[in-house]
Amino acid sequence: MITVIIAEDEKHEADYLQEFILENYRGQISLLSICNDGVTAIQKATELYPDLMLLDIEMPRANGIAVAQEVKKFVPSCYFIILTAHATFSYAQEALTVGITDYLVKPYLDDDLKKAINNVLHTIEHSQNNTIASLVKKIADINSPNITHPIIRLANNYIEENYAEQISLETMAQDIGYSTSYVSKCLNRITGKNFNRLLLERRLLIATELLTQDAVTVSEVAYTVGFSDPNYFYKCFKGFFGISPKKYAKAIEENT
Repeated sequence: MITVIIAEDEKHEADYLQEFILENYRGQISLLSICNDGVTAIQKATELYPDLMLLDIEMPRANGIAVAQEVKKFVPSCYFIILTAHATFSYAQEALTVGITDYLVKPYLDDDLKKAINNVLHTIEHSQNNTIASLVKKIADINSPNITHPIIRLANNYIEENYAEQISLETMAQDIGYSTSYVSKCLNRITGKNFNRLLLERRLLIATELLTQDAVTVSEVAYTVGFSDPNYFYKCFKGFFGISPKKYAKAIEENT
């Protein structure tokens, strides 16, 4: 199910948008929050990771374009539809530079809003289908047979046993009995990856297993696999697999 946040300071407009979604997208779109100012919209988006935001431009504390700019830093996969009574060229031009998906001028027709939302739904669905196939391949690549070189075998075993801890190349090299420079050289020359990359991949692989368990939250998974910041875990997971942790768990559930 696609998630959405509405950011609109006019109550009657916010109520209309809520009703529009309930009437036209029941079972397809889940409304996460309704915000009446820009700062609250940013806070909610960085907490809830929406797929789509419906944004008014003129809002207290931060306008809709500023909201989109800020949210993109934390939720780069989010889509934005601007809904505004201000049909000025400067706003439209700025919206294009931010990467706004659509720009509707009030009063817009229901059909126009439906078309804009449907375009986002279609894009997300197409993207997710492609992403699942890519994700499966990446998991298979991480799980490929270990290289038999003794240093690589020791490094892989060390990471497997300690991925949940705050480990580093230096601590690993010391614990397995080799110099940091030698271990680093072996990792890069033989695997083509540095220590941090190998550790990240192992953590993310374990995360894909944990996310399929019942009643587990993304934050719990993040801490379990060694991340101290769930938001950073989200960015790493989304950046590596091309899909958010929650969407990954849902996709796996739907395909099993």
